[in-house]
This record gives sequence, structure tokens and C-alpha cells, in this order.
Amino acid sequence: MKLYRQIRERNPNAKLVMHMHNAFEPELPDNDAKIIVPSQFLKAFYEERLPAAAVSIVPNGFCAETYKRNPQNNLHQQLNIAEDATVLLYAGRISPDKGILLLLQAFKKLRTLKSNIKLVVVGDPYASRKGEKAEYQKKVLDAAKEIGTDCIMAGGNLLTRCITSII
Repeated sequence: MKLYRQIRERNPNAKLVMHMHNAFEPELPDNDAKIIVPSQFLKAFYEERLPAAAVSIVPNGFCAETYKRNPQNNLHQQLNIAEDATVLLYAGRISPDKGILLLLQAFKKLRTLKSNIKLVVVGDPYASRKGEKAEYQKKVLDAAKEIGTDCIMAGGNLLTRCITSII
């Protein structure tokens, strides 16, 4: 935000696009700002606070060729996943701003198009004991249960093993 303000002060008419990865409020940008965010949660956050802003979602991407399996640390076997299965991995907080419910909904649709696919969610679904985040975590657990064995809620302790299995 500091850089945004500096640019705006030097050139008040500059056409700027902000790329926001967090729900950040201390000094919001101009009301009619153009903002790119990676999730529906952040889109709603900024649209609520800046109704005149143009907010677009551009999901984070990655290069699949970068990630190769390490045969010495076979998570497929540890998690009882077939070797030829396609595995989607989410590792992070189970929190509304991360969009896990949207991921689970998308995975349900993807299963209708592709068989032999698993979703592994690494993160503690019990991290929050009360409040909005705890309610969200319960919804995530319920949605995962509805998907069944194709969605593996691996908890928070699996993170290190997941990372070392692809390194």
C-alpha cells in the first residue's frame, strides 16, 4: 500500500492495477481502483469495502513440470492412493480466505469428468475452536465427507511429508 500511495502522490492520474493477496484494510486504495485477487473471498472483501472498484479474480498458477515425485518418500502408498491416480494437493490454512470450499466444489465437478483422481487437503481442520473460522472448518469437513474417499483430509502433521515427497 505504501508504494501505491507514493505512485498516486507523484502521478494522481496514473492508471494502476493492484494485485492483492490479503484482506488489507488500513489504507484502502482509491474507491474506483482496479484490483486483481486470487480468490472469491478477497473479491468479496474488496467489493464490499470499495463498491466502485473493478475487482477481478486471477487464480495462482504453477508449473506442473517443476514438481516430480521422490520415490523414497511415497505418499501414494502412505495415503492408500493408487500409483496411477491423479492427485491434487492443497497445503495451507483451512480458512475462508483460502477458498477451500470452492476447491471442494470444483473437485466434485472435476470427478464427473475424470476418474481415478484424489484431492489431498493438508491443513488442520480443527485449528479454530470457535467463531466464524471454526464454523467454516466444519463446513469444509462436511463437504469433504460428502465427497468421500476421493478427498483425503490429511491434517496438519502431513505437511512436512508432502513437501519432501515432491522435492
